[in-house]
Amino acid sequence: MQTMTETAAHIRELATLAARGVGFATRDAEVFGKAVLWHLADGGDPDAVIRALSDPEDSPIVRLPLVLADLQRAFGAVSGPIELTLNADDTELALSYARLVPHAHAAVVGEPSSPPRLRLEPSTATEPPLPDRAKLPNRLGEHFSALAERAEAAQAAH
Repeated sequence: MQTMTETAAHIRELATLAARGVGFATRDAEVFGKAVLWHLADGGDPDAVIRALSDPEDSPIVRLPLVLADLQRAFGAVSGPIELTLNADDTELALSYARLVPHAHAAVVGEPSSPPRLRLEPSTATEPPLPDRAKLPNRLGEHFSALAERAEAAQAAH
Protein backbone atom coordinates (compact mmCIF):
# COMPACT_ATOMS: atom_id res chain seq x y z
CA MET A 1 0.00 0.00 0.00
CA GLN A 2 1.49 3.32 -1.06
CA THR A 3 1.34 6.12 1.47
CA MET A 4 2.42 9.71 1.84
CA THR A 5 3.20 11.42 5.11
CA GLU A 6 0.86 14.39 5.38
CA THR A 7 0.32 17.16 7.91
CA ALA A 8 -2.40 16.84 10.49
CA ALA A 9 -4.17 19.88 9.07
CA HIS A 10 -4.26 18.39 5.57
CA ILE A 11 -5.62 15.02 6.74
CA ARG A 12 -8.23 16.62 8.99
CA GLU A 13 -9.37 18.97 6.24
CA LEU A 14 -9.66 16.18 3.65
CA ALA A 15 -11.49 13.82 6.04
CA THR A 16 -13.86 16.57 7.20
CA LEU A 17 -14.66 17.66 3.65
CA ALA A 18 -15.16 14.04 2.58
CA ALA A 19 -17.66 13.49 5.41
CA ARG A 20 -19.46 16.72 4.50
CA GLY A 21 -19.53 15.61 0.85
CA VAL A 22 -21.31 12.40 1.80
CA GLY A 23 -23.87 14.34 3.85
CA PHE A 24 -22.71 14.21 7.46
CA ALA A 25 -23.46 17.17 9.74
CA THR A 26 -20.66 19.71 10.09
CA ARG A 27 -19.91 18.88 13.75
CA ASP A 28 -19.85 15.11 13.11
CA ALA A 29 -17.56 15.68 10.10
CA GLU A 30 -15.15 17.80 12.17
CA VAL A 31 -14.92 15.19 14.93
CA PHE A 32 -14.46 12.51 12.27
CA GLY A 33 -11.52 14.48 10.83
CA LYS A 34 -9.76 14.41 14.20
CA ALA A 35 -10.54 10.72 14.78
CA VAL A 36 -9.22 9.82 11.31
CA LEU A 37 -5.96 11.56 12.14
CA TRP A 38 -5.55 9.41 15.27
CA HIS A 39 -6.66 6.30 13.39
CA LEU A 40 -4.00 6.77 10.72
CA ALA A 41 -1.30 7.85 13.19
CA ASP A 42 -1.96 4.64 15.14
CA GLY A 43 -1.69 2.52 11.98
CA GLY A 44 -5.42 1.82 11.70
CA ASP A 45 -7.06 0.14 8.72
CA PRO A 46 -8.00 2.70 6.03
CA ASP A 47 -10.89 0.45 4.95
CA ALA A 48 -12.59 1.16 8.30
CA VAL A 49 -12.55 4.86 7.40
CA ILE A 50 -13.98 4.18 3.93
CA ARG A 51 -16.74 1.99 5.40
CA ALA A 52 -17.63 4.72 7.92
CA LEU A 53 -18.21 7.14 5.05
CA SER A 54 -20.49 4.77 3.14
CA ASP A 55 -23.84 5.55 4.83
CA PRO A 56 -24.62 8.80 6.69
CA GLU A 57 -27.76 7.20 8.14
CA ASP A 58 -25.92 4.26 9.73
CA SER A 59 -22.34 5.12 10.60
CA PRO A 60 -19.84 5.27 13.45
CA ILE A 61 -19.38 8.92 12.43
CA VAL A 62 -22.80 9.61 13.96
CA ARG A 63 -22.81 7.04 16.79
CA LEU A 64 -19.32 7.32 18.32
CA PRO A 65 -19.51 11.01 19.31
CA LEU A 66 -22.75 10.18 21.16
CA VAL A 67 -21.10 7.25 22.98
CA LEU A 68 -18.19 9.48 24.01
CA ALA A 69 -20.53 12.20 25.24
CA ASP A 70 -22.36 9.64 27.39
CA LEU A 71 -19.06 8.34 28.77
CA GLN A 72 -17.89 11.84 29.64
CA ARG A 73 -21.16 12.56 31.47
CA ALA A 74 -20.74 9.32 33.40
CA PHE A 75 -17.22 10.30 34.51
CA GLY A 76 -18.76 12.86 36.87
CA ALA A 77 -21.24 10.40 38.35
CA VAL A 78 -19.10 7.35 39.09
CA SER A 79 -15.54 6.57 40.00
CA GLY A 80 -13.56 3.96 38.17
CA PRO A 81 -13.86 2.54 34.67
CA ILE A 82 -16.99 3.08 32.61
CA GLU A 83 -18.28 0.87 29.80
CA LEU A 84 -20.90 1.48 27.15
CA THR A 85 -22.13 -0.91 24.48
CA LEU A 86 -20.94 -0.29 20.95
CA ASN A 87 -22.54 -1.10 17.65
CA ALA A 88 -20.43 -3.94 16.22
CA ASP A 89 -19.66 -1.77 13.17
CA ASP A 90 -18.06 0.88 15.40
CA THR A 91 -15.28 -1.15 16.99
CA GLU A 92 -12.57 -0.36 14.42
CA LEU A 93 -12.84 3.41 14.96
CA ALA A 94 -13.87 3.43 18.64
CA LEU A 95 -10.36 3.79 20.07
CA SER A 96 -9.52 6.58 17.61
CA TYR A 97 -12.58 8.50 18.78
CA ALA A 98 -11.70 7.71 22.41
CA ARG A 99 -8.34 9.44 21.89
CA LEU A 100 -10.29 12.70 21.55
CA VAL A 101 -11.35 12.76 25.21
CA PRO A 102 -9.18 12.73 28.33
CA HIS A 103 -8.84 9.26 29.81
CA ALA A 104 -6.22 7.09 31.45
CA HIS A 105 -6.90 3.97 29.39
CA ALA A 106 -9.33 2.86 26.69
CA ALA A 107 -10.18 -0.58 25.34
CA VAL A 108 -12.83 -2.33 23.32
CA VAL A 109 -13.92 -5.28 25.44
CA GLY A 110 -16.53 -8.00 25.30
CA GLU A 111 -17.34 -11.65 25.20
CA PRO A 112 -17.82 -13.44 21.88
CA SER A 113 -21.54 -13.91 22.63
CA SER A 114 -22.21 -10.29 23.64
CA PRO A 115 -21.97 -6.90 21.93
CA PRO A 116 -18.62 -5.09 22.15
CA ARG A 117 -18.20 -2.34 24.73
CA LEU A 118 -15.95 0.69 24.92
CA ARG A 119 -14.27 0.85 28.32
CA LEU A 120 -12.65 4.10 29.51
CA GLU A 121 -10.83 4.77 32.73
CA PRO A 122 -11.33 8.41 33.69
CA SER A 123 -8.50 10.89 34.06
CA THR A 124 -8.13 14.52 35.05
CA ALA A 125 -5.78 15.13 32.12
CA THR A 126 -6.72 17.52 29.35
CA GLU A 127 -7.55 16.48 25.80
CA PRO A 128 -4.37 15.02 24.29
CA PRO A 129 -2.77 17.02 21.49
CA LEU A 130 -3.33 15.69 17.99
CA PRO A 131 -0.40 14.17 16.11
CA ASP A 132 1.49 16.58 13.85
CA ARG A 133 1.60 14.16 10.90
CA ALA A 134 0.34 10.76 9.79
CA LYS A 135 0.70 8.43 6.83
CA LEU A 136 -2.20 8.79 4.43
CA PRO A 137 -2.64 5.82 2.09
CA ASN A 138 -2.91 7.07 -1.50
CA ARG A 139 -6.20 5.31 -2.15
CA LEU A 140 -7.75 6.84 0.99
CA GLY A 141 -6.50 10.28 -0.04
CA GLU A 142 -8.05 9.79 -3.48
CA HIS A 143 -11.32 8.63 -1.88
CA PHE A 144 -11.35 11.69 0.40
CA SER A 145 -10.63 14.01 -2.54
CA ALA A 146 -13.49 12.61 -4.61
CA LEU A 147 -15.94 13.01 -1.71
CA ALA A 148 -14.59 16.44 -0.81
CA GLU A 149 -15.33 17.61 -4.37
CA ARG A 150 -19.00 16.84 -3.66
CA ALA A 151 -18.92 19.10 -0.57
CA GLU A 152 -17.26 21.92 -2.51
CA ALA A 153 -19.76 21.57 -5.37
CA ALA A 154 -22.67 21.69 -2.90
CA GLN A 155 -21.22 24.83 -1.25
CA ALA A 156 -20.75 26.51 -4.60
CA ALA A 157 -24.37 25.75 -5.54
CA HIS A 158 -25.68 27.53 -2.43
